[in-house]
Amino acid sequence: MSDSKQPPIIFTHNESGAIIIGEDKDDTTRVRDIGLYASHADCQLRLFEDGGFNLSSSSAKSGKSGGDDNKSSGSNILQQCIGAPLIIRSEGNLIIQSAETLTLEGKEVIIKSHTGEGTGINLDAESDIVINAKRDYICTAENITVSAKEDILQQSEGWNMIACQHHRITESVSQLTPITQKAYIEILTRNLKG
Repeated sequence: MSDSKQPPIIFTHNESGAIIIGEDKDDTTRVRDIGLYASHADCQLRLFEDGGFNLSSSSAKSGKSGGDDNKSSGSNILQQCIGAPLIIRSEGNLIIQSAETLTLEGKEVIIKSHTGEGTGINLDAESDIVINAKRDYICTAENITVSAKEDILQQSEGWNMIACQHHRITESVSQLTPITQKAYIEILTRNLKG
């Protein structure tokens, strides 16, 4: 609820919308200072008293022109100066949500994490993850762990080479694994099971 005693300043246009300067008078969870509202659709820009803002498009598929224009064209943020950056910066979390497909496209795509400990980049998928590379696929790290709940299939149409200081293959069916090696494997894999 606003405590302002000043009446709002309202600029209206019967065909196009309104600009309201002044705090909300109704009970609201977030007090608006300035609002820009379209007339024939519910798209709006609101600047809040607490310093935040909300820019939202219309939920309808069309405005005053009718048809499916909004549904087909959507909304755009364009940086059309060649070579100039478009920067979105947040001092807190940045959340991007899409009810359909999320597409990232560029000449080069770089994802960096600056955390010093724990998980830097985490990819979770309810179904499959597919990585396709026209040329090389390179994965480098201090240690690499590959774990599967069922089977692992490794196939190549050319050479399949393993180069290392020491190579050991262990299987649990024959019970021929030395006790010390079995204990070491249990330590390495105990967080991967379950």
